[in-house]
Amino acid sequence: MSETLSSTVTDHGMLPERVHAGLPDGDRGVLDRAARFACNLYGDQRLGTGEGVWSHALALAGDLAALKLDSATRAAGLLFAVPQYLPDYREKLEAAFGAEICSL
Repeated sequence: MSETLSSTVTDHGMLPERVHAGLPDGDRGVLDRAARFACNLYGDQRLGTGEGVWSHALALAGDLAALKLDSATRAAGLLFAVPQYLPDYREKLEAAFGAEICSL
């Protein structure tokens, strides 16, 4: 993932079009909310590989979009590391994103 793409998403709170690709406009909002939630939570955290958690989440959501999966699955991809960084994550995820995304 390029630093430019990652910075753009972080600075402007927007996802690249490839993550939204193929979704109706009404399904894009949940991805934007998940991106803000995840990016704020992950901050500068790094995976054991040294890759940034946010960069990994963004790449994962892009891969899920390439597979033409639905918005809930893409949002869950962005939120993949929430359990590691947020106490009581189930309650918070369900309140913010609903049971389907929380269960994914």
